[in-house]
Amino acid sequence: MQELNGKVVLITGASSGIGRATETVQAIRGHGGDCIAIQADVTNKEQVEAMVQKVVSIYGAVHILVTQLSQSENERIPLVQQV
Repeated sequence: MQELNGKVVLITGASSGIGRATETVQAIRGHGGDCIAIQADVTNKEQVEAMVQKVVSIYGAVHILVTQLSQSENERIPLVQQV
């Protein structure tokens, strides 16, 4: 995956998937990558902005955004609408 070398990827996921998030962090570190976990409610604009600002302050940029959100028919996804 040389094409991702040097790229900053921001991945969001549900709190119910915290076990998977932990596995992802371990896998990234196991392959020589660096990562952090940040708790944020992606339906809250201020928390999303703070999350992005923290990532940028540490890594200098966000090159790729991966949103792993589940959605019901009546649920909005403000993160997608705000970007």
